[in-house]
Amino acid sequence: MILRFSIACVLVLFTFSSRALRAQTFQFDDTPLLEAIEQIESATPYSFLYRESLIANVRVSFTSSSEDLVDSLRAELDQNQIGLSYQEASNHILLFRKKTVSRSSSVYVSGFVVDAQSGERLPYSTLSWREEGILKGISSTKTGQYTLQTETKQATLAITVSYIGYTSQVITLNIQEQPEWNEVTIRLEPELFTGNEVIINGVNYYSVADTHLTKLVDLGVFNPLGETNTLRSLQQLPAVSTSTALSEGINIRGSAADGFRVLLDGQTMYNQSHLFGLLDVMNSDVLRTSGFYYDVTPAQFDAPLGGTLALVTASGSLNELKGNAGLSNSSGKITLEGPLKKGKASWLVSGRHSLIDQLNWFNNQELVDFGLDVGRPLQLDESTVTLVVGQDNVGLDEIDVVDVRSSFIDPVSSSANFYDVHGKVHWETNTGGVLTVSSHFASDNAAQQYNRVVEIDDRGTARREDDLEISQLFDTENEWNSEHVVAHAGFMLSRSTYSNSHIGFSNYFSNFLKGDFPFTVPRDPAEPDGRRITVLDELYLENSVRDFSVKQEFLHSFPGLNIAQGISYTDYDVRYIDRGVERPSFQSRRTSQLVDLYQQFDFSNLDGVRVQVGHRLHYFSNGRYTRWSPRARFQLFPNAPVSFGLGYSQNYQFLHQLQFFNINSTDFWILTNEDQPPSSVQYYSSGIYVRPLPFLYLHMEGYLKNFNNLRIHELNTANISSTFQNDQVPWFFNNTGVGRGLEWVATTTFNRGKLSATYALSSMELENARINDGDPFAADWDRLHQFTASAEFRIIKHLNTYASWTLASGTPDRVTSFERGDDLRHSTYSRIDLSARYIMYTQKQRVELTLSVYNLLNRDNEWYSERLNLIVEQQINNRFETVVPRVASGNAQVFDLGIQPSVGLVVYF
Repeated sequence: MILRFSIACVLVLFTFSSRALRAQTFQFDDTPLLEAIEQIESATPYSFLYRESLIANVRVSFTSSSEDLVDSLRAELDQNQIGLSYQEASNHILLFRKKTVSRSSSVYVSGFVVDAQSGERLPYSTLSWREEGILKGISSTKTGQYTLQTETKQATLAITVSYIGYTSQVITLNIQEQPEWNEVTIRLEPELFTGNEVIINGVNYYSVADTHLTKLVDLGVFNPLGETNTLRSLQQLPAVSTSTALSEGINIRGSAADGFRVLLDGQTMYNQSHLFGLLDVMNSDVLRTSGFYYDVTPAQFDAPLGGTLALVTASGSLNELKGNAGLSNSSGKITLEGPLKKGKASWLVSGRHSLIDQLNWFNNQELVDFGLDVGRPLQLDESTVTLVVGQDNVGLDEIDVVDVRSSFIDPVSSSANFYDVHGKVHWETNTGGVLTVSSHFASDNAAQQYNRVVEIDDRGTARREDDLEISQLFDTENEWNSEHVVAHAGFMLSRSTYSNSHIGFSNYFSNFLKGDFPFTVPRDPAEPDGRRITVLDELYLENSVRDFSVKQEFLHSFPGLNIAQGISYTDYDVRYIDRGVERPSFQSRRTSQLVDLYQQFDFSNLDGVRVQVGHRLHYFSNGRYTRWSPRARFQLFPNAPVSFGLGYSQNYQFLHQLQFFNINSTDFWILTNEDQPPSSVQYYSSGIYVRPLPFLYLHMEGYLKNFNNLRIHELNTANISSTFQNDQVPWFFNNTGVGRGLEWVATTTFNRGKLSATYALSSMELENARINDGDPFAADWDRLHQFTASAEFRIIKHLNTYASWTLASGTPDRVTSFERGDDLRHSTYSRIDLSARYIMYTQKQRVELTLSVYNLLNRDNEWYSERLNLIVEQQINNRFETVVPRVASGNAQVFDLGIQPSVGLVVYF
């Protein structure tokens, strides 16, 4: 009886509520459509899909019951040339621009993908659908715009739209009754855990491999300073070489750091890191999903010899004022954004400033000393110690050493600070065109003063005053600053052609000073191939780069074919100064213009194969070089459980970054000129891609790269070059190289997380007639084996944990290899990192707390080796038995950063 009564009550309540809903009346009198949508969504289960600027100026006047609401709204919007499609299965109401449609055999859909809360465009979103059981797809442009054209006999087309960090959306269009759909906007809701993930390879086409590799690269997990690190996250890929905490750049499939470029809104970033590579120069809070190209790069990008990371600044909310503020053990930051005109224009500004000098949390000061090479942890190889003056051939085993000390360094004062500021203004037109102006300003300044024992007498004995060694005050300075401004306009020229216009300007300045840089020079200048010693002397480097660029691109969309074509012009002004012990004064200033014409063709309707082919034609005025870069990528059976890929490209590089032994965080650039041809690479790649189950993905890729005209600074070859000094410039420019490798990837996802493992077997050899007697030698960054394993697991609803293990072969030991004549390497590199992120929600705010530990086991990983001047106390066996301090030299292994915890707190409001 009680059960029957309860059921009856439920039925009565349900009936009453249903009648109340049906009886509800909506009345609007010259009401802005945006406000009307808010009222309808709050009172009904309907959810609208629209673009703000499409309806920002639309006002509606009608009265309707809940039952007739959709039909009444459709009739009202019809007067404003706005169409309405009701998605019954999902209760979505889709608004689009209504145009006169001519019957056609092809299906046409155009529109945008945006954030459901802010209205912000979502660049490089993925749209996929099935035609007769075959999976097809495209990606949106960097402004979130897409154009889909296909030929199908289906009555409906179900399009799945996805974007990393957002819940996927499915819309179903009746293409039998209406084959053309204009300005269809899909609004995606952010997921609980959102990141700044990187899309791998994809730009105009859909790829299952892209989706799975994206899941492998999760940004913002590990960084010794508590800030997100886009560049470090890329090392989860087998194509990117493992690096130490103080990043010396990204090495991709054998290329030097010279071969990796970062583009921010299409403009080159000439310095990628703050504080010796410990954290990115870009604040990830304002970056949208990025594109990373390491295989055959689409012709839209002027691909260097390694890879390109293309970043897009967020455009800001079109609907409401919001922001976030954060604090870590290295910096404080704040981001604000909001509408200039609701639904039409927005603004965003973000600033970050270091707190290292103000808050000495988690050994911040020690990190500064570590980065500036003041007292880095090292271990002396006692078997290599010999006296510098006097008894030259006396080894350590032949003298009675009382004390061996690697250095006499006494820090006096230090300072370290950085800042970066992002800004963007975004306008939209009623037809979906966009105009944006973005900027990025950044600076880095680290300095250290310290006393170091350096003086010796004629016999090689350390001089003393009152039984104390005489020391000298040294300075180390590491400084750079940059300004970066970009204007972009994008709009539809016709139903199948989209225009992108770009004007950008970059201004970069850097300098580096180290008063006691360890130069390795011949012991006897008349015998450059003889024994060498380490001389401490001042090294000063200075660099400035001015870059003005203009680009015009057109994107064409046809059934089964996407075409991108355009022209770019860049004007360079580069100045470089180099002063060291062997080169008291070197100065160079070069100007040049680079003009590129390019085309890219992406075919997606070919049976059993997907083809991407393109080319760039380069003209570089300094030397009047004309070069052609063809690019082709083929994927057989792209939608089958097993597919195959082949690729080829020829890439040229006219702007070169110099690497320096023992210098971090400051980038220095030089130009190709009439005497030094551009660097180039011939690139062959292939792959097998296996997806046996929806949650499991495997692939194996192989590559061969032939490099020409690479740049190597003479400081990096001091231990193996036949002559220390190059007669004209302080770098070798006619180096060749061969990189080859095999890479494996396995990823699996499950309800609460994901697991992945990667392995790379690779080698990179360089060759120059003036280096190593003309014999090939392994590049400084070469690692024969590299393995990574990572796991992400959601313990509870708001807590995500992440762990990774990196295991890699040691890099070449230049100092020991030269002395022993063998290809010796540092010991195996092994590191375990942990991270946890907890998200808390209040009524109006979201709080994220991140805790990370770098090098959890505090392992001493060898970084590099160098020949050091040492002070040894030798027991003189004479009748007085005196102890005399003498100067010696020996090899030492310098270690990477040990265990380093970090914390970050961000409040979203």
